[in-house]
Amino acid sequence: MLEAFVLGMQFDAPIGIVKLLGGSTDPDDFYDAVGITPSYRPGYGTRKKKSSTKKKATKASSKKLIKEFDPELYEQMYGVGSDIYDAKQEYRKQIKDALQE
Repeated sequence: MLEAFVLGMQFDAPIGIVKLLGGSTDPDDFYDAVGITPSYRPGYGTRKKKSSTKKKATKASSKKLIKEFDPELYEQMYGVGSDIYDAKQEYRKQIKDALQE
């Protein structure tokens, strides 16, 4: 930073040009090479919204966790012969019958 003060110039443009010649596709390198200050670049001054709540596990991911850690419990809850399995099969049969009509 002291060198920039002594020489009276900023090194952002030459550094940006070198990065572009090196194959960089980062928009910030282009803006540096052209000489656009950060305050005039798109998105300057906007803050990204922080998530205030923790993402809840979906039903599918909960089922995957149960299947991974306790396969016997998974089979009791969702396997062949369980209430959920029978209800799904009945629902699928009703849909199939309705589509055939």
